[in-house]
Amino acid sequence: MYFIDGGIVYFRIELSEDSHITSFYGTVEKIETIRIDNDTVADVMYMFSLEDEQYQYIEQSRTMRHDPLPPDPPDRIAQLETENLELKLALAELAEEQQTYNSRWPNWLKFNGGS
Repeated sequence: MYFIDGGIVYFRIELSEDSHITSFYGTVEKIETIRIDNDTVADVMYMFSLEDEQYQYIEQSRTMRHDPLPPDPPDRIAQLETENLELKLALAELAEEQQTYNSRWPNWLKFNGGS
């Protein structure tokens, strides 16, 4: 027999008049996320029902939301390699600009580590 106490669902087996086994079954409310397609998931809320001796979780609401799948690992690796190359090129450009900037000043105006 199922029963609910404090928002928790329990299952109780009567062994005799003065002994029984009670086990935890779950919470009264349960939320599950289900993937609908590659870009959409649904958050489904269920309530445990004792009515009509069904003793099961009944869907109460369903909220759809956008949640795309992450790229496949080979695609993600290629994306990271491309970003890494772009960053290296940007750093090289900055270093070249800094070198050009430094070459405009006479040596006596440049700071060489305090010497």
